[in-house]
Amino acid sequence: VNDLKERGEELVAHDMIAALAGDTEAKKQAGETPVDSNPKELDRNPPQNEFLILDADSSQQRAIGAVLAGQSAVIHGPPGTGKSQTIANLIGSLAAAGRSILFVAEKRAALEVVLKRLKHAGLEHIAIDLHGADVSTKQVMEQIAAALDTVRLSAPVDCEAMHQRFVERRDRLNRHVERLHRKREHGALSVYELQGCLLRLQKEAQADTRWRGPELARIKAGGVEKIRELLKEATGFASLLLRTDPSPWTGARLPDGVAAERALDLAARLSQKTWPAFLTSIDAVTQATRLGSPTTLRETRQIFALITAVRQTLSLYAAELYGRDLQKLLRDLSPGRNGGWAVVWLRLTNSDFREARKAALEFRAAGKTSTQQLFAELTAAEEQRRKWRELSAGATQPQDVPGYLLHRQTFDSLVGEIAELETLVFRKNLEDSALGELGPYIEALHKDSVTPRRLPRLSEIEAELEKAGIEKMLAGIRTKKPSPEKWASLFDSAWFLSCLDAAFAEDSEIAGFNGRTHDEFVKEFTELDKERIRIAAARVRRACAERAISVMNQHPEQEYLVRAEAQKKRRHLPLRKLFARAQDVLTAVCPCWMASPLSVSQLLDTKACFDVVIFDEASQVLPEDSVPAILRGARLVVAGDSRQLPPTTFFAAGDDDEPIEEAADAATEGFESLLDMTNSFVPSRYLDWHYRSRDESLISFSNHHIYTGRLVTFPGPGGPPAVSHVLVNQPPGLDGQEESSSAEMRKVVELVLEHPQKFPRQSLGVIAMGIRHATQLF
Repeated sequence: VNDLKERGEELVAHDMIAALAGDTEAKKQAGETPVDSNPKELDRNPPQNEFLILDADSSQQRAIGAVLAGQSAVIHGPPGTGKSQTIANLIGSLAAAGRSILFVAEKRAALEVVLKRLKHAGLEHIAIDLHGADVSTKQVMEQIAAALDTVRLSAPVDCEAMHQRFVERRDRLNRHVERLHRKREHGALSVYELQGCLLRLQKEAQADTRWRGPELARIKAGGVEKIRELLKEATGFASLLLRTDPSPWTGARLPDGVAAERALDLAARLSQKTWPAFLTSIDAVTQATRLGSPTTLRETRQIFALITAVRQTLSLYAAELYGRDLQKLLRDLSPGRNGGWAVVWLRLTNSDFREARKAALEFRAAGKTSTQQLFAELTAAEEQRRKWRELSAGATQPQDVPGYLLHRQTFDSLVGEIAELETLVFRKNLEDSALGELGPYIEALHKDSVTPRRLPRLSEIEAELEKAGIEKMLAGIRTKKPSPEKWASLFDSAWFLSCLDAAFAEDSEIAGFNGRTHDEFVKEFTELDKERIRIAAARVRRACAERAISVMNQHPEQEYLVRAEAQKKRRHLPLRKLFARAQDVLTAVCPCWMASPLSVSQLLDTKACFDVVIFDEASQVLPEDSVPAILRGARLVVAGDSRQLPPTTFFAAGDDDEPIEEAADAATEGFESLLDMTNSFVPSRYLDWHYRSRDESLISFSNHHIYTGRLVTFPGPGGPPAVSHVLVNQPPGLDGQEESSSAEMRKVVELVLEHPQKFPRQSLGVIAMGIRHATQLF
């Protein structure tokens, strides 16, 4: 009421109160240009600029940094995220910066938690406790007197050397973290991620293949994910890719469907036409000549070559030539085999030469020829006769074969088709294959019409994998033949290891990392960090003392009044009047003033003004109750949890006969808290790290269903489950809503009695769902 009377114009002019009242422009000003910081940059702040008196995670530091930068904020602090710790750090940091703070909490318990943390840091003197109806001016002046003594005794803090060592160790560890998490050129993964990927792979999936330099770049260009997909698809062709499939088409490279159809047509033509025709033809040839049956196509080629040569000789000579003593003829003709003048001389002087030449020409149907030509033709005939006798075991003389040209054409067709088949199935020297095996092989090719239609896709996969650069790995797979389900993992292993090797090659510090040395640096940094926090409290004391002395020098009359009141034993000025006359010195000596929403207007003068007003447990504060405190501040920090119960007027409910449950519902229905209202226009900060639960299962349900998984939790140390469910079947006829069944009661009692036997060193708490439930239990 006093505030409305004395500061009506200020209420109207106060932007935050106007925003609470619904003023659009005021809301816009309160929420514009939010200050934020990169979490990574927080770890690079100069330690001399920080006054954190307690540990603080990145989300807490960002919230504190935004307020120190001059921004109002809503700090969302779910249970166990260190909201009170953040407020204590914020108070210490603001006090060190020369700011005055009004800390407001509806419940004294919230205030005591923060006060306890300040006391633990040795900073209880910077806070004045005004919470509660029993606060007297004498108690307040005793606190101020103690604060004045602390100001006088606060000594300078020499922390430059410690801060320098801290920065050196922090920078070294940060460099290691940066190197460890920097995305590398190959694979676009960090060393940390690469090692994590390798740990997730099975030990038996570790590959021997490594790629270096251009090979690694080539794989990157080919697309690692595409290679994985191709390898997974290739498992459907495993036996064909490994060349272990029983199909005769295994190993064939059919690039497309046209090639597959051509191969099938060729196999059909060979099986149904060309091969049977060849067998008939060669049988006719061997029967006519009584030459031995060939065992391979190469031997068949030799037979046809021999018959061709014989036919050439028979075109020049009579068949009886093969019955003469060709060797004698050749001996007698041999002196003139080179032609020239030697032949003229032999005709004149050598009767054997003349007789031999005459005899040979008698068989030559083509007429006379030179001695040199005659000798060559007889030599060929003798060689033909020798080979013929070998093949026929001397049974026949060289002779022509009826229908020879047709037989030769059949053979040539077969040879051409076999050569084409060799290019398709990637088999060489089919001419050397036994005819007894070649026939069944051709028949098997013809019968298998499925595999050729699958081969084009396998060929595409193999071609794409080779183009992508992993032909070396494919060769290893074909050699070692690992199970197909490991192919993708083997590639991942080879890829990650190769990328890791490349990272080691370009970063000697990571390659030469020594865990033991690193642990020593971590240990030293941890000790320095603890020392920094401990010294931070002393630095806050010194900073507050220096400002208090400066302000007292600027306002000596206020200093005199405050010291005089502090020395009195009784008859103190009312706190409201004292604050009105000595606000500057009081807020310099004790920067933080703590009160409940209602006690603010009662104990602090209407002209009182603080740099920052902080509300804790703001979800329990009605907006109208917060106005006096907000009016006394330049900026506002609202901390709480919107998921907690809203403000209640339960104890103000007037109908004593109204049922308890209905009264409680009516008391909270339709109410909006200070947290709810400010959350719509004041920039929000979230505390994300949950520390309280010793096992994350204790908070996992709330985290998932209430906080949408935002909280970062930590696994428990193991052991028995932290949460368990005991199902008790309800007797028929009870809905279980109004009262618990007897069976459930007995089970709870049983568990209570069982607890000291199983866990004699552990305490036990029992939470009942209502007064009736508790009465029935106990």
